[in-house]
Amino acid sequence: EVFMLYQSGAPLGKHDFRGFGRSNPVLGSALSLELLPQEVLLAPMQGVGFRIRNMSFADNLTNYLSVVYATGLVDSPVLGSSFGANDALVGVNMDAQYALFEQLAALVEVGILKMYPADGEDTDTDWKLSLGFRYDF
Repeated sequence: EVFMLYQSGAPLGKHDFRGFGRSNPVLGSALSLELLPQEVLLAPMQGVGFRIRNMSFADNLTNYLSVVYATGLVDSPVLGSSFGANDALVGVNMDAQYALFEQLAALVEVGILKMYPADGEDTDTDWKLSLGFRYDF
């Protein structure tokens, strides 16, 4: 599936979280939010991505792949954000689930995120690796 991403930016008021990155279901399911700095989560942004769900290369193994490209929306970063109109980010997330038993699964999540600031500054590539188990009652 292909999706578009739009985020209006930081919360407008104390109880207004319409634009807050962690509540963005597309961004949250497509990227590893743990990798995004707070100043990017608060930034107005737009992007495009694709997601492949339920890929299976072996019995009892299911994989999910998400790729996102996003750019900032405003010329000068706002409200503590350092992510402006000429900045960009690329994120790739690969999740795998292996069914050990009917109710028990082993989980692996791998994600990378690379930011491309407008000033050309070289940034580190952030990554995550998490392992876990899920038991369904």
